[in-house]
Amino acid sequence: MARTVNNPSDAGRPDSPDDKTSQDGALPSVGDGDPRRVSILPDVTKGDLEDIDYCDFRSRATENLPALFAFLSTAWAFAKEARDELRARNLELEEQLVAQEELIEKKDQAITDLVEERDRHKHIAEYIELRGGSVAREEPKKKGLPDPKHPLTDGKSPKFEDWLSMMENRFIIMDREYPTEQHRIAYIQTQIEGFAKEQIGKRFLKDNPRRFETVVEIFEALKVVFYNPNRVQEALDKFRDLQMKSTQKYHDFLTTFTHHASEAEIPLETYKRELYSKLTPALRSMTWSQYNDAAITFESFSALCNTAAYTFRTNLARENKPAASPSPALRVSPAPRMPQITTSASSTAATTPKKRMNEVERLTLRKEGKCFYCKEAGHIAINCPRIKAKVDLKALEQTFEGDQFESEKEAP
Repeated sequence: MARTVNNPSDAGRPDSPDDKTSQDGALPSVGDGDPRRVSILPDVTKGDLEDIDYCDFRSRATENLPALFAFLSTAWAFAKEARDELRARNLELEEQLVAQEELIEKKDQAITDLVEERDRHKHIAEYIELRGGSVAREEPKKKGLPDPKHPLTDGKSPKFEDWLSMMENRFIIMDREYPTEQHRIAYIQTQIEGFAKEQIGKRFLKDNPRRFETVVEIFEALKVVFYNPNRVQEALDKFRDLQMKSTQKYHDFLTTFTHHASEAEIPLETYKRELYSKLTPALRSMTWSQYNDAAITFESFSALCNTAAYTFRTNLARENKPAASPSPALRVSPAPRMPQITTSASSTAATTPKKRMNEVERLTLRKEGKCFYCKEAGHIAINCPRIKAKVDLKALEQTFEGDQFESEKEAP
């Protein structure tokens, strides 16, 4: 490998390479006449390029210019490739550096949060110890479903259908805890007592030829004991006899209605018609238009019935509310009672106690805009002229009785 020689004294010679090039560094045309350009070469070349000194460079430039140009082009290509690789590597390292800095920042924040949480728990523990207490430790939560509160006994509390559903769901959700049939049979054996155990308990014994092998056999045996083949028909009879009472709350009635309908397997599309037929006459009258609207579903109709029932109950309570009695300070000792004076037939009719109206009569009078007292149109009960005449007559009688009592008291 030849060493590189820098000879500054040759820079001013006429045959120096500096004189051969133009001011912009262009070399003479070579071969096909295309112009060439040489840029500054790097100090270190890449690949199998040989090093040349100044003398070799001059000789090559003089003797074989195309060979020199090929050498310089190869060196430039290696230098450009090395530059591109270094730039790509630099960008890759910068991206890795940014990612590492973000990761470090997240780790630092996590460490800060853990330190703050540790300090907070430490302060709480110190405070509890200073108060003379003890730090309670949380017990690990049990996975899966809790055990039923009551085992199956007589099929009523809990009902056999509910107990069977709980067992089936338990074995589906917690299949890892009961991997084999023996695990499931052993668990079911702990969930039956009383009458249920008396009926099928012997089939759990090892020497029993009809010993249970699967949980399905247990369920089928219990169905024979508790399942009522007439259950649907009995529920249908109860559903047919169901009727809402005037004193019953609508919510309680709806709960009973949906329960019996589900037990009797009533189709969902008939719920609206069945509900309307079992309402009180007052509620049927208030919800007639909504019932005939086919766009209103059962759920919406049930909500409207609930609102109507509340409105009806509120209005009825307001109408039946007794008048407030006067305060003790305003009470006056009543005058001695005298025989009641009957002035006319109208006053006798006004003082005669009226029979209490039912709900249907009240709704009819309210729709027709008539008075609840005299059943005439044009006013309501609070402004009824008959009631006013009755009150005026009673005041007149009390005034007459008081004057007569005072005259008897002043007589010698």
